[in-house]
Amino acid sequence: MDFIQLLLSVTFLSSHMIYGGSQIIPDFSSQCFATGEVLFMVDGSDSILDVDFQRQKDLVLSIANSLYLSKVNGMRVGCIAFSTEIHGVPLTHSSRAHLFERAVDLLPHDRDGTETHSGIQYARTIFKEEARPNVPKILVILTDGFSQKPSLTISESARAKEENITIVTVGIGRQNQGIAVEAMDELVTIASYPDLTFNITGFDTLLSWAPNITQTVCELASTETVPLFSDDFFCPNVGEIIFMVDGSDSMLDINFAQEKNFVLSVVDSLYLDPVNGIRVGGLAFSTRVQGIPLDPFQNVSQFRESFGGLIHDQESTFTHLGIEYARGIFKSQSREGVPKTLVILTDGFSRRPEMTSQQAEDAKLEDVTIVVVGIGRAILGTNSRSRGELENIASSTDLLYVLPDFESLDPLVNNFTQTLCDFASLPGEIAPLPTTPLRPVTVASVPETTVPSAFIVRPDPRLPIPGTLTDCIYPAELMFMVDGSDSMVDINFEQEKDFVLSIVDSLYLNPADGIRVGGLAFSSRVQGIPLRPFLNVSEFRREFGRLVHDQESTFTHLGIQYAREVFRQQARQGVPRVLIILTDGLSRRPELTEQEAALAKQEGITVITVGIGSGNRDVGERAIQELEKMASSTDFVYLIQDFNELPFIFSNVTSTFCEVAAKSPLLPPPLQLPTRRIPPPTVATPPLTAAPSPPSITSTFSPARIPPAPEPGCRYPAELMFMVDGSDSMVDINFEQEKDFVLSIVDSLYLNPADGIRVGGLAFSSRVQGIPLRPFLNVSEFRREFGRLVHDQESTFTHLGIQYAREVFRQQARQGVPRVLIILTDGLSRRPELTEQEAALAKQEGITVITVGIGSGNRDVGERAIQELEKMASSTDFVYLIQDFNELPFIFSNVTSTFCEVAAKSSLLPPPLQLPTRRISPPTVATPPLTAAPSPPSITSTFSPARIPPAPEPGCRYPAELMFMVDGSDSMVDINFEQEKDFVLSIVDSLYLNPADGIRVGGLAFSSRVQGIPLRPFLNVSEFRREFGRLVHDQESTFTHLGIQYAREVFRQQARQGVPRVLIILTDGLSRRPELTEQEAALAKQEGITVITVGIGSGNRDVGERAIQELERIASSTDFVYLIQDFNELPFIFSNVTSTFCEVAAKSSLLPPPLQLPTRRISPPTVATPPLTAAPSPPSITSTFSPARIPPAPEPGCRYPAELMFMVDGSDSMVDINFEQEKEFVLSIVDSLYLNPADGIRVGGLAFSSRVQGIPLRPFLNVSEFRREFGRLVHDQESTFTHLGMQYAREVFRQQARQGVPRILIILTDGLSRRPELTEQEAALAKQEGITVITVGIGSGNRDAVERAIQELERIASSTDFVSCSQVILASTTTSTTNKKNPSTHSSHSTTYSSPFTTLHY
Repeated sequence: MDFIQLLLSVTFLSSHMIYGGSQIIPDFSSQCFATGEVLFMVDGSDSILDVDFQRQKDLVLSIANSLYLSKVNGMRVGCIAFSTEIHGVPLTHSSRAHLFERAVDLLPHDRDGTETHSGIQYARTIFKEEARPNVPKILVILTDGFSQKPSLTISESARAKEENITIVTVGIGRQNQGIAVEAMDELVTIASYPDLTFNITGFDTLLSWAPNITQTVCELASTETVPLFSDDFFCPNVGEIIFMVDGSDSMLDINFAQEKNFVLSVVDSLYLDPVNGIRVGGLAFSTRVQGIPLDPFQNVSQFRESFGGLIHDQESTFTHLGIEYARGIFKSQSREGVPKTLVILTDGFSRRPEMTSQQAEDAKLEDVTIVVVGIGRAILGTNSRSRGELENIASSTDLLYVLPDFESLDPLVNNFTQTLCDFASLPGEIAPLPTTPLRPVTVASVPETTVPSAFIVRPDPRLPIPGTLTDCIYPAELMFMVDGSDSMVDINFEQEKDFVLSIVDSLYLNPADGIRVGGLAFSSRVQGIPLRPFLNVSEFRREFGRLVHDQESTFTHLGIQYAREVFRQQARQGVPRVLIILTDGLSRRPELTEQEAALAKQEGITVITVGIGSGNRDVGERAIQELEKMASSTDFVYLIQDFNELPFIFSNVTSTFCEVAAKSPLLPPPLQLPTRRIPPPTVATPPLTAAPSPPSITSTFSPARIPPAPEPGCRYPAELMFMVDGSDSMVDINFEQEKDFVLSIVDSLYLNPADGIRVGGLAFSSRVQGIPLRPFLNVSEFRREFGRLVHDQESTFTHLGIQYAREVFRQQARQGVPRVLIILTDGLSRRPELTEQEAALAKQEGITVITVGIGSGNRDVGERAIQELEKMASSTDFVYLIQDFNELPFIFSNVTSTFCEVAAKSSLLPPPLQLPTRRISPPTVATPPLTAAPSPPSITSTFSPARIPPAPEPGCRYPAELMFMVDGSDSMVDINFEQEKDFVLSIVDSLYLNPADGIRVGGLAFSSRVQGIPLRPFLNVSEFRREFGRLVHDQESTFTHLGIQYAREVFRQQARQGVPRVLIILTDGLSRRPELTEQEAALAKQEGITVITVGIGSGNRDVGERAIQELERIASSTDFVYLIQDFNELPFIFSNVTSTFCEVAAKSSLLPPPLQLPTRRISPPTVATPPLTAAPSPPSITSTFSPARIPPAPEPGCRYPAELMFMVDGSDSMVDINFEQEKEFVLSIVDSLYLNPADGIRVGGLAFSSRVQGIPLRPFLNVSEFRREFGRLVHDQESTFTHLGMQYAREVFRQQARQGVPRILIILTDGLSRRPELTEQEAALAKQEGITVITVGIGSGNRDAVERAIQELERIASSTDFVSCSQVILASTTTSTTNKKNPSTHSSHSTTYSSPFTTLHY
């Protein structure tokens, strides 16, 4: 690799990391970069075994993967299988490696005569019709013997040579002997030169010859002098190009895909290079824009991946939004002096033509050339409105292409590419990129370099610099201010947020002895995040990511004012306070800005400023002066040219902050915040008037002043419900403040479903959105559910909320446990008489009511509201009044303390009403009609309470395999489907889940299809909840038999030995195929599955009776049939169904033992292992999954610091379920480790094939962060380029690993790598760099392939003790079939199903 190629690789890597990419550019240094047309001929005659035919195809693919495939200046490949018939993959299929591989895999083995001449004749035709002019043509013929018609073969080969086709012949003999002499003579005659003939001794050694044949092909291709760039196909010029594709509802999905394919075909013909070539971006537009900025993509595959991810929104055609987005990208990211071209593809008229026209005119004024492609008959007419608009958008009428349909896009590619190329400049014509920083500053200046600043190698800003995390562990209060004004575009605002998050990722966040962070975005208003005690980075990331770009004036003083208030109210005593301000220009009110900054510094706040450059020098100077006045010192001022340079100063800004934190100056004590509790005898409360806004600027909010949470000493058991007002008397920000207040209280409580507090909540207006008292085991569960409540902005029907809360307490509260209801509202209810009536009933039922009134400017209404609040509350001591929503944090401690006092009293409550359940007895079905209970006559609520009684004691600790079947048919509405799922989850919440000695659960939803979750070893309930929650309501026919069939297959493949199998079926009606349903149920029971059925009533009695009879026939016993009137009664039978399941589990009926699963670790001296062959699947039922049997996690005693990377194989030698099993194996290991970025383990991971998807060593503070990122890795199904994965891992370790900490790489793969020599080379380098390599081989294929794979794994690993291989045959069944020709003859066929991935053990 020469210096230029090296520079481009480094440039791509650094700039790609700036944009959050995780891929490291592959090393193509050993690839063949010649230009040529290569056709392979593989022998498909009857002298070839199927396995040998496959070996020929493997050789072809191995060679093809070593060639640089490109229809422009690289190789194109095709393949022919010949016998009596010819099957060919022509050269046009080879522009994509994965498409070529799929096409070759489909070539059939005819097993007929060896008509070699027909193959050569076909090859000549392909070369004549498809080969590029002046490009070498090479034909590689593989055969195992003499052709059937030698004279014709020699004649055809002579004609081929006359047509300048170079022929290479490969003769393959039998084991340990070469090809026959006569056949070898023929091959020498056919070949262009005797040196181009290979004599190979056996098909088993064929693949090892791939490097030699590749080298020969490469040398032959290089013999001709071919221009590197062809004007017909390729554009070597320099430019910035953005493609806009229409994603509106006027086209089908297939049309949207055709648009994207057209763009990708054009991009294939461009020379992509971030320095002296073309850079491309893209977007899809409808009512929103999905965009890809001008990332410096080094190769086409990078762009393909991002562009292929754009989705078809199918909404309105807002063309102007797309042009506006593209203008923003050009403005912020394009290189100086480089032509800018915008390509727009659309099929019709825009919804806002005037705005579209304006945006297009603005773009042209900014020197953007607009090329338009109009598609469809609506545009064909010269006088059509759509065509007229497109002519106005395009830079000239010559740049408007009108096509009749989407199929016409493909033929346009070459001409269109030439048009784009004409608008790009030739290399050397562009002005050099500026390298001078905006203004040199002592601390913040960018390191001087001769490389343009836009391409300086820099670390990924999202990744901490080694040492940063562990060094900066001082306590501090840190606030970030990001500019959200109209002087920047959306992409710049996102870059500011990314910069902030990269700093936060590198800090030690801890509310006790570490750093607490907050943030805000400022323009003419402030959106803020106060100093909440975030325990991990993900909390802050989620909140900060919600800040929006207001695009209004730059009122910097408002942001500083907000930050001062947050510090004053929330900062810990004696802890440094630091404010980091990012802005791109002068503030609108400089005098107020300087005044606020001076006050901040007087209050002990250290101010650090970051100025992002402006093209106007005069304004820039004034802005710099303002930044210096704001900052605590001129050493704390950082200046950069543009937003792309933010990552340059990541280390400097972080280090400056850490230096300030280390000094730990003592600060003046914060102002005490008074709270007001209304005394019982009087309501002499100051008027609840809204505080006047500042006369000059009105801010839509003020800081959320939440004092430090009290010590979690409130450990008394209690049932707590929150009611937040969602009416139209408040704005959205007020509703969010209510929810924040509730969450701050919940954060301070001891949540435990056994001996602590359980919480629920609801938002009320004219309807109720509720969260019942589910046994949340941690705060994050509740936070997620509560955060989903939306602001309805309708009438204040407070009585509905109290009614819901009463029902939840009645159905779910534990006996003898205090019940507390906290109500937040800002005004009088719409139905005061009903509100008082519901409150009185609640207090009679032993519910303690605490009310919080949030002031109103109307005094008369306020007084009446106060009186109502006092009537609702259990005591006037339990009434809290504040002036506005900003004062909610004032009463945080008081409300929390009042609740704890009530909980401490532990008043014994009257026992709740017993909920009868009805189990159908065998002799009679004397059941009341299954009619739906009528709704209340006065007010119709859109919900009914989730009546889930108390969870049973978690004493059901018997091992069992449990599957749930929920009805997803069209006989129910969505809310009923959700009620089924809630019922299932309530049962799962009460069970002891453990893959070793406890219960494993799976589930499915059935209608005319099945959506299923197999018996994965979920280690906690949240895993199952997430998967089960994704099941959707199909609303199709009730094909119950399909669900039972799926469940049987799951049990058959995955159930543990000797463990009871239980299937619980919920349905609301008769199945569509009763005979099949009963047949499947009978088979299930024969296989030892206990079936429990739950029938949910229907108003039609006749249908109900038939459904009941079916349910009884399905169930294992009529004692296992449960019938209820409607979905609202599901909670009634919770305890009964759970108890029935536990009784079945306790019996532990022994099932027939499945085959034992052996695991093998290869010992150093020998590899005498049976072949890791994949057994065929069963003939009758093909399962789309196989079990993930992961044994119990070890004790979390591995608390040593380490850097750990996982590599999982994502190649095409495995199916999707295997890839998922690899990922689950990795996650099971991570679950058992002590993750801590300071003194514990840090983890990263990657999936490799012909590209790498990677997760670097981010300081994940909890497993869920890693799980989410790792779960996003996709199965590429391309070639096994193991060396690329190791190269990526080495780079991650080199840039991110902590010094002196062990580095470990665990590799999972199912076969030999495609480039063994590069793989071993990378492994050797890794071990030299101190990386310990552990390999896991998962068996498949024949003995020879497996042996070679094992040898490779041993060479990769740091020791042969670190090599583990797995192989398994899961099930074996023997079936007897009758010979049709001789009925008396029987043949026994053994059918085996193999899934080596199921033996992945840790």
